[in-house]
Amino acid sequence: MVKLEIRNVMASYNVGSSQWNITLTIMNTGTRPVTIDQIIINRVAGSLRNTYLTYSYKAFRDPASGIVTIEPGGEAHLSFTLDSKNTVQSSPYYREPVINNSFVHGQLVSIVLHSVTGEEYPATLVLP
Repeated sequence: MVKLEIRNVMASYNVGSSQWNITLTIMNTGTRPVTIDQIIINRVAGSLRNTYLTYSYKAFRDPASGIVTIEPGGEAHLSFTLDSKNTVQSSPYYREPVINNSFVHGQLVSIVLHSVTGEEYPATLVLP
């Protein structure tokens, strides 16, 4: 049985870098290993290469791909940052500039961990 639980989601704001530090506490309470291959933030899929395992027990991260495997009974703290600075791209196809990577205080953020077997494990948080 595969059962991954996101037990806690924490966010703190770093004024110096204008970024939120996000940490997910993940636990595998099932009987089979779970391998996470993507993180999806606000419905945009991304790589795990820009994440960090700040704590792990029976959890392993492939340094090349960032893929994280958590063994049964294992726990991991997966951390990453969200940027509040707007990056503006001009485009000949749009009259208005396209703004990416824009997060603001009080915003609801949807985080989904996607496994190699297709399961998805959702969590939400409000940025402080």
